[in-house]
Amino acid sequence: IVALLLGLPYALAVERWRVAGRRLLLVAGVTPLIVPPYLATIAWRGVFGPGGRVPLLLGWRPPPGPSVTVPSLVYTVPTGALLLGACLFPLVLFPAWAALRRLPASQLEAARLARGLRGERALLARALLPAACAGALAVAALALVEFALPQLLRIKVQSEQVYFAFQKEHDTARALLLALRASAPLLGAAAACAGGILLLPWGRRALGGSAPATRPLSRPAQVAAWLGCLLALAPGAWLPLLDVALRLIHRPAPPGARVPQGLARLRGVLEQAWTIGAPDAERSVWVGVLTATLGVALALGLAWWARRAGALTLAAGAALAALAVATPAPLVGMLVLVGLTQLKAYALLDGLGCLVLAHLLRFAPLALVLIAVAARGLREERLEAARLAGRSPLLGVGLPQLAPTLLAAWALLYVLAVTEYSATAVVEPPGQQVLALFVVNQAHYGEVSELAGLCTLLLGVVLWPLPPLAGLALWARRRA
Repeated sequence: IVALLLGLPYALAVERWRVAGRRLLLVAGVTPLIVPPYLATIAWRGVFGPGGRVPLLLGWRPPPGPSVTVPSLVYTVPTGALLLGACLFPLVLFPAWAALRRLPASQLEAARLARGLRGERALLARALLPAACAGALAVAALALVEFALPQLLRIKVQSEQVYFAFQKEHDTARALLLALRASAPLLGAAAACAGGILLLPWGRRALGGSAPATRPLSRPAQVAAWLGCLLALAPGAWLPLLDVALRLIHRPAPPGARVPQGLARLRGVLEQAWTIGAPDAERSVWVGVLTATLGVALALGLAWWARRAGALTLAAGAALAALAVATPAPLVGMLVLVGLTQLKAYALLDGLGCLVLAHLLRFAPLALVLIAVAARGLREERLEAARLAGRSPLLGVGLPQLAPTLLAAWALLYVLAVTEYSATAVVEPPGQQVLALFVVNQAHYGEVSELAGLCTLLLGVVLWPLPPLAGLALWARRRA
């Protein structure tokens, strides 16, 4: 519900109402997907939790003792729902934006002339419904299997019970039963929705057309739309980044003590974080690069093979992708460990291979859906011309045309693999800790002295390949 309330108005502001600076707002809409939910939770606790910046600013100081024992609205289920919805609402925003972008203005004008404002709203709802349902179910699936955020907020969820049943009690059968019981309703709904959306004729017709339907706004309305978009980005983007920046440059000093502040504080914190987190960061980069590269390669091969498939095949593929995303992450990790143990693949169990395999099972279907949709949009006459000229249709036409989508899918898999926690906590090999797990453990056990530097290091690991990939995508788009 939170993702729908944030994503749909954001999409309308960017595409339907065409506010000034809409491209900047569209790029900023990606930010909540880059910042992991557990970083947003750490920031939320540091700003609004007991002993946080806002209570101290208001003159309220918590009683002595652990902060989690102090009653607070931060450690509640609504707070967890708000943070997850704010971090995942781009999964509703971008499908809705794509649906609005492909809604022809001629159809909207005809609906307005025939039935007035009611007809216009009905057509908009008809175009947005499939995209909004798919995005909302994706958000619900990811929220159901989220493990790090409830752990930081001390909220009991089913994923935690699955984790403890497998890791602590070593009861694989009970863990599997708990996972299936928790996810069965959502798995069925996600599969039915993903398959049904592609089979709905009115849903497919609503996504056809060329000229987008827009409605200009007055200047006060544009200012209000801008403020609303910035407010939607605050919990999942601006607040975590601002909290990390404040932690880096300022730390309250005890009376009479001299603590470095400003640039000296920043340099010391970053050096300390690099000293203790460099090996974990290196392993995270390798896991992300291997997951993204293998996932995109596998997805490209399957998408190219299935590009001429019918609607039923596409519906089945989308349903499988929904099932993969909605499967609880601890269950995925448990299946990977059990499978590799049965195969006696000890080289994968003792190295990073088990992490890469778990991430591929979780996230590669997302890349498959993105690339399959783009591959179906390739023009057959160009492929046939390349074939008649003696060139490979895939290498001569497919790769240049699909390059922006391939780069976007690579970036998506890399970010998800680097920031993933739930399956990593289950399959992590001894002595092979990755940075995301280290950051969550530090926050969970109250080790806040190095937290700002480690969060900055994690953001650096996430962000370093994105500018080169954006440049390559622009270059490939111009060449195509």
